[in-house]
Amino acid sequence: MNSRRLKSKRARRAREIQDQIRRVLLKDFKLLGFAAPEDEYDCLIGGIYRLLVRKADQEDIVQWLEEMSATHFGVPSELKACRLTAGKLLTLNVELP
Repeated sequence: MNSRRLKSKRARRAREIQDQIRRVLLKDFKLLGFAAPEDEYDCLIGGIYRLLVRKADQEDIVQWLEEMSATHFGVPSELKACRLTAGKLLTLNVELP
């Protein structure tokens, strides 16, 4: 496979991973108790991706989500929602070709 095709494949896969993370956040990580705009949690995608690539465990992701809720969004998070979200995030395949 030539380098241009590999880069294209990697870029396409990276977008898929971002979309998967976004969908989990939008479905399960409801900070205010209602549906958020589609791009509401995009600021979290990079950090979550790094945690997943590092093979962080569920508790590490829960703590990070709680911290981001408080510091970035200025609202407390629900531990149950953070655990549910972290568990679903951990099922994602984040490997790039």
